[in-house]
Amino acid sequence: VFSLPPLPYLLPDIYAMLDMKPAEVSDNLGEGADPDMTVAFLEDGTAAGLRTSQIEDFQSAVQMLSCFLEVLQGHYFDHIEETARHLLPALTFRFDDRVKKDAFVTWQELIGCAKDGLRRRGIVDDGALVADLLRAFL
Repeated sequence: VFSLPPLPYLLPDIYAMLDMKPAEVSDNLGEGADPDMTVAFLEDGTAAGLRTSQIEDFQSAVQMLSCFLEVLQGHYFDHIEETARHLLPALTFRFDDRVKKDAFVTWQELIGCAKDGLRRRGIVDDGALVADLLRAFL
């Protein structure tokens, strides 16, 4: 029998890190701006920022999920949909390209876990779960 780590206790904190929202940054970026703030300009012309420590926390959360997915594979199946919901915004992360790259790799692992989980459970999937994950990815 395969024993899972206490994921229900770990995942909420990971999801909370992934759900962090950038702070709105005022127009006076040069004057009194926080030097530890990475700023991204949004499509609507506003600016938003995250502190370096927040970006590092976000990247750690993505990497932790990647580790769980790599090790647990299909055993992670029960957490795939919720993880996808929280990980999806990381695919368009504007503050650090390394984080976005890690999110893409993690999303690919999530798709692999979905396939493996379906196979392990003997579920004949019409491709809906995997197709939904691929559509969200694209």
